[in-house]
Amino acid sequence: MPCQLRRGLRAARAFIAGEDVLTCPRDLLWSAAAARSDPVLAPLLRAAPVAAALGADADDDATLAVFLLFVKLSPACSLPPASPRRTHVATGIPRSYSASVFFGDSALRLCEGSSLYALTPIATDYARVAAALFSPNPEVFPPERFTLEEYTWALFTVWSRAMDFQVESSGTNLRVIAPYLDMANHSFSVPQCHAYDPSTGSVKIISGKDYRKGDQIFINYGPAGNSKLLRLYGFVVPENPYDTYDLVLYTDPSAPLYDKKSTLFERAGLNAHVTIPLSLSQPLPDQVLQYLRIQRMGPDDIHAALGSQPPATKRLSVSGERVILSVLEESFSGTLAEFAYSADALVAMLENKVHAPGTDAYGAITVALSEQRILQASLVKVKSLLKLLECASCGKVVDSVKV
Repeated sequence: MPCQLRRGLRAARAFIAGEDVLTCPRDLLWSAAAARSDPVLAPLLRAAPVAAALGADADDDATLAVFLLFVKLSPACSLPPASPRRTHVATGIPRSYSASVFFGDSALRLCEGSSLYALTPIATDYARVAAALFSPNPEVFPPERFTLEEYTWALFTVWSRAMDFQVESSGTNLRVIAPYLDMANHSFSVPQCHAYDPSTGSVKIISGKDYRKGDQIFINYGPAGNSKLLRLYGFVVPENPYDTYDLVLYTDPSAPLYDKKSTLFERAGLNAHVTIPLSLSQPLPDQVLQYLRIQRMGPDDIHAALGSQPPATKRLSVSGERVILSVLEESFSGTLAEFAYSADALVAMLENKVHAPGTDAYGAITVALSEQRILQASLVKVKSLLKLLECASCGKVVDSVKV
């Protein structure tokens, strides 16, 4: 289902599937490499404090955000007003966005308890970049222009409009903003149809299906759930089949037998700090129980598990499994209790059309409701496993399943 936004690309003529639609040459791409090639900006970015502030690998998001603001606001930028970059900033990029990072208090309240409520600490990023780059160079970055609001705008521009490519020849990742290609809207109905050409360094949109003249041309942003779509792109897709709730599992390095457990985590294809997506189709993936079994192993269990591959795919004991499931039951119940509005209340808001599609509130409700439904399904699954476990030693049939 295509999203409905204020901007997009329409076909000036008919296209057949597989045909090149629009190409952006390398010289017009916004990239970290282009930022480091600017005669004014490059030496400032190379300075040790700035490199440290942007991260060990020179965070492309922050670098691109700084580059956008430099071209948009800096009196030291030498590009002429009619240059492609200045024109793109002035006319090709939205001046404002509707996304979770810009939510007001009312929309935040609607999604309280969801993953959206834990917003990215942009203020912290801004303070780090400002201290290392903006403040020491006020002639290039006037403080009255390079504000937190402008940095937030620039960073969200990167999140919502950048394209990522794997460059096979170098084994590196490339993150770019391609002017005017970045106006293409999303649809799950087309395959991935934007591509990087390593021979020319250009980026192009390929027709993902046949289009008639006047049709809107779409690209596919990938299998993203609504939480990601709203956080990074500013929209949601009703009944999104890729919705998930990310369950974060963590084992502290100071935990007993941590080194041996880390070995078992690796053998299981996991890590000591891992995020496992839950969904309506997979409300309790096997990896969750596998992780928690390893996490709670004693010395004898670890010794036995080191000889199995993969480890902990079956319960270690009835009592141990009961502890694990009880912990999950408490965790899922507690997480659901943290939502400001129940699923029933959110459904009523949608049914009564309290908030119109496309508004911040509508997006917040959609994500909060989806995550609650997934957590509820996970809780039902855990309770059913606990019920089965109660009869594990008696051989009774429970819910048509013989243990």
